Amino acid sequence: MRATPADELAERIAAAKTRRPALRVTMYTDACLSTSWGPLHDYSQVDCSALARAGVKIAAKILNKAVCLDSWTLLEGFFNWLSASQREALARHEVSWFFRGAALGNYITELVQEPERRVVATVPR
Repeated sequence: MRATPADELAERIAAAKTRRPALRVTMYTDACLSTSWGPLHDYSQVDCSALARAGVKIAAKILNKAVCLDSWTLLEGFFNWLSASQREALARHEVSWFFRGAALGNYITELVQEPERRVVATVPR
């Protein structure tokens, strides 16, 4: 999760919520992210704590990489938002697709319900 501090993700979420108080940001990250099948690494615990304060939920067994901006705007793809810093000189090329339209409403609803069913915590263990 080294991208979290490098890209100032928690701070950017907090700033966006300050600028737009009605803004709702919900993020999900996998409970096993950055582990070697044991406890979270120290740096991941710090990163998860910062994200938890920003409203991130910890879920079990998710790999989906989607950003739903509203009920009709979706970004879906392969980019690892929490672990691949956008500032790294050697970053990998990762593709994501941007979709927009009223027909996405039901799909986005279902897409959000799945990780919500898998939530195990709102703070790291």
